[in-house]
Amino acid sequence: MKKYTELLQKHQNKGFTLLDQTIVSGGNFITSFMYARILGLEIYGFFVLCWMLVLFISGLQQSFIFNPMTSIYAYKSIEENRDQYIQSLFSLQLLFSIMSSVFVMLMLYIDILFIQTPRLEGLLFIIPAAVFAFTMQDFFRKKFILTGKPQITFLLDVLCTALLLGLLFSGYASTVRNIFSIITISFITTAITGYLISGIQINLHLFNFTISNHWMQGKWLILTSVIQLFSGNYFIVAAGVLLGTAEIGIIRIAQNIVGVLNILFIAMESYIPVSASKIFHNLGAAALIKYLKSVTIKGLLITSILCISIALSSSKIIAVLYGRAFIEYSGTVQIYALFYILVFISIPLRFAIRTIEQNHHILIGYIISSVFSFISANVLITHYGIYGVLSGIIISQLLTQFWYIYSLKNYCYAHHSLSTR
Repeated sequence: MKKYTELLQKHQNKGFTLLDQTIVSGGNFITSFMYARILGLEIYGFFVLCWMLVLFISGLQQSFIFNPMTSIYAYKSIEENRDQYIQSLFSLQLLFSIMSSVFVMLMLYIDILFIQTPRLEGLLFIIPAAVFAFTMQDFFRKKFILTGKPQITFLLDVLCTALLLGLLFSGYASTVRNIFSIITISFITTAITGYLISGIQINLHLFNFTISNHWMQGKWLILTSVIQLFSGNYFIVAAGVLLGTAEIGIIRIAQNIVGVLNILFIAMESYIPVSASKIFHNLGAAALIKYLKSVTIKGLLITSILCISIALSSSKIIAVLYGRAFIEYSGTVQIYALFYILVFISIPLRFAIRTIEQNHHILIGYIISSVFSFISANVLITHYGIYGVLSGIIISQLLTQFWYIYSLKNYCYAHHSLSTR
């Protein structure tokens, strides 16, 4: 009876996780094309550049807070002190969000003083506020998933999505500043709700343990997040400089359409690392590879079918969502849809590297990609325009994947040799 109850609970948790990601990805999908319709292609491209600041901080948070969290929570050494660990982690998260907001504000202020990017002055305070709200809300989302309460994460995301859509439909979202205000209000409301539901307290009892272990596991991934900005993302930033923000808007439209696949990707990110960590610590590397191979084959089949379907229907999808004036960009959507098959393959590869705590290989992969980006971006973009941007992004992804596969093969070979001695 106990095994049956545990099995039922496990399937319920997976169901809530998938349902939650449907809400999140569906909400992102709707809000993204609404932003494009409201702002127009050029201003929307500027908004995307600003939003990349928030995503950059989110990447640091993923590296320093969330990725180590799934592994450390599975440690048998803290099994009796998990509540204290979560409370110490909350303290660390609060400090991280405050420092990140201050950092973003300083970067914006320096830009306003010396570079004077148009339209940026009115965003000096609202973008850092959005950073704080976004990171705190994401912490409570991940916290409830980690502690086996994905139904609360689902409710929080329903609240956040409802607030976002409600405020967007109110007609207030007429400028980039107003859109960031809507984002901030929606995410900080959800974060406060998550805080009240959790009843979590600031606890520094395990703070030294928390920060040292998170730094030990996350230091390579933090550097990776910084370098990632200069790998595939460098092509997007360079496109804004060389081609204009309208080209960024076009690329983002392609990302939005293919972004429906994030339902699958984010769901994998929510529960596979936890399962992979448990399998690795209890059964070893061979069992981990077998598990991730199974996940990859199933996911690759689903992803390929969806990507090919999107590519074949791209013109109709653009016409419905953005209007017939955007149909000329259907080729960009087709290329990006097929590229997402490669994006999927990279996910289980990163899971494997993170689980065996060889995170420096992710960093090396992005260094290789960044070197390629710096060398080739100007030539590809100036000669081939937006298709040069897409080519650069695809090649960058391939380079990192080749390195992941190479490093995993070396790890498995080394450990197999040791086990047979």
